[in-house]
Amino acid sequence: MKLAVPNIIAYEKLFNNSDFIDNVKDLQIFKVNEEDTYKLLLAKKVDAALLSPLGYGLGVDKADFRIIPETALSTVDYTGLASIFFRQGLQEISKVASNRPNDYLIKIGGILLAEKYGFDVELFEADGGKNDILKKFDAAIIREQSHAADNALDVSDEWFDMYEMPLPLLAWVTWQDATPEKLIQYIRNIATIGEGKEENIIETSSAKTDYNLREGQLFWSWTEEVEKAFEQMLQFLYFHQFFSHIPAIKVFGRD
Repeated sequence: MKLAVPNIIAYEKLFNNSDFIDNVKDLQIFKVNEEDTYKLLLAKKVDAALLSPLGYGLGVDKADFRIIPETALSTVDYTGLASIFFRQGLQEISKVASNRPNDYLIKIGGILLAEKYGFDVELFEADGGKNDILKKFDAAIIREQSHAADNALDVSDEWFDMYEMPLPLLAWVTWQDATPEKLIQYIRNIATIGEGKEENIIETSSAKTDYNLREGQLFWSWTEEVEKAFEQMLQFLYFHQFFSHIPAIKVFGRD
């Protein structure tokens, strides 16, 4: 059994149960860049992969993918998973960069700048962290928590504020002809979310503040609400020309 997962620490509850993984001989987990999870699944080098809606949708003309309705990840409101940091004293924004510009959540941040604030910018790739990027660019979209005192926006918070629906991040995806029993068992057992399918997130701050700390939630399972949000996200990405037509939601064992 071979699985591909994104090498992003914030997502590891979906695949970091070492007590199970270390004692199973027929399981391999490949931690790769987010865009490579889709490529490995498309090439049938893995049995399943954790894909973003973007990764799932890119297979619409090339593969007969199915979503496995088990563990997944979506957000509501503030999460600290990714932020848009701005250089001080800006009058307008034209150049934006990221050290992971191909990540789905980073691309969503760039789209939000255009949709919500009217800054239609190109997203460049740049090395280094926030401070390094802001020396050369107007804004940095990176996987780092921001605070209310920062000159920054939280991507998931901005998404929910604008669209008032969950932001789907990941779901397990396989091929239509996959053998389900062991695959589903392993997907369940490699996760460490326990019984708590919802996780409350509260903004952290090391200093006393006179503002309310932001709050949000992570949802670690595939639900009817998440499916609707996933479907709407596919339409959203089609509108922004990531796909040639709107991919259909196909769930393993149902469609």
